[in-house]
Amino acid sequence: MNIVKHKSEIVDLLQELKSKGKTIGFVPTMGALHRGHYELFRQAKKENDFLICSIFINPTQFSDAVEIDNYPKTLDQDIALLNKVKCDFLFIPEQKDLYSEQNIIEKSDLIDLNGLDLTLEGEVRPDHFKGVVFIVKTFFDIINADRAYFGKKDFQQLVIIKHMVNELNLNVQVIGCETVRNENGLALSSRNAKLAEEEIIEASFIYMVLKECKQKLKSLTVEASSSWVLDQFKNHASLTCEYFKIVDSRTLQPVTSLHENKSVVGCIAVKINNVRLIDNLVLSD
Repeated sequence: MNIVKHKSEIVDLLQELKSKGKTIGFVPTMGALHRGHYELFRQAKKENDFLICSIFINPTQFSDAVEIDNYPKTLDQDIALLNKVKCDFLFIPEQKDLYSEQNIIEKSDLIDLNGLDLTLEGEVRPDHFKGVVFIVKTFFDIINADRAYFGKKDFQQLVIIKHMVNELNLNVQVIGCETVRNENGLALSSRNAKLAEEEIIEASFIYMVLKECKQKLKSLTVEASSSWVLDQFKNHASLTCEYFKIVDSRTLQPVTSLHENKSVVGCIAVKINNVRLIDNLVLSD
């Protein structure tokens, strides 16, 4: 695997491959890689001639410096996993290669997100998705990939990135990959590394509730089903539900009836002690 740290070098390498008609699959990450990332790499490797992964902890999608400092950093383990999947290039850029003082200020002007960033995560993490969109667009410009791969666990992020690509008419195919779960159903996440073994077991309750909600929607209204989900967490000793919403998978707006929408997703954010977990499940399609 070729490890590259400078933008000019990765641009030259990839331009040479593109000039030879080679296809490039790109997986942007913030590191702390796990089996969920492995599946992204595996699919990208299968569908393209070359696989490139980036590792960059993006400062503009965090609310404060403490959150950035607390993000898990496991570079040696990440490199081992990437070697296992036979990744071709690992891009570890410096912040100055991606951001200048001016474009940090201007990042919010990149694109109108049409309200997709104001619901769900956007309600509790202001400007988070503006930072996400800016850095993903920056990487797309540098890498010039044919396909880019994102996990469906971060469903809102996937919808927003697809919206950006469409609005800006970018020449990259964005591919959503299924959420990978542990044996108890907990969605794999870099944040899971902060959980003790007993907390990982307790957190599997999230997926259990989502699956039961899907069943309840067969006989209950959307409102009643949503209330039922929230009630499950009210008296839980360790888990606190920050939000649960049943939304249209395209607009991310809350729905009142399944009959009005072809595809509906239940999106949830839960805290266990100081660790915040998100998950989702397609409830109707």
